Amino acid sequence: IFIWAMRAEVNNGGFATYFDNSSGDHALQTKAALAFIGSKHVYAILSDAIQLLETAGGYTTNRRARWEITRNLAEDAFTELNSRFYDTSEDVAGLAFRIVELDYESRGML
Repeated sequence: IFIWAMRAEVNNGGFATYFDNSSGDHALQTKAALAFIGSKHVYAILSDAIQLLETAGGYTTNRRARWEITRNLAEDAFTELNSRFYDTSEDVAGLAFRIVELDYESRGML
């Protein structure tokens, strides 16, 4: 769910939108979920996006505080990260669904 929400927000308006909305409250859980499914590229991109927030005051789960932090960044601060995200061929949804499929198989549900 965290991965789906991040993808939806970033595809809707980039990482600025992701961090400005409530989905950004879960960036650390999303990063952990990406590691769990074996994501390399999207994991690295999200890690870099979180690190970018660190340069402007630090990542926080507090949405209002994050708004102030993102306002401290240059208007185009996320441009390169957005491009990397849009250009990646890594199928994080497919990786996540494969984990679910393996769990179902292990429980005899498939």
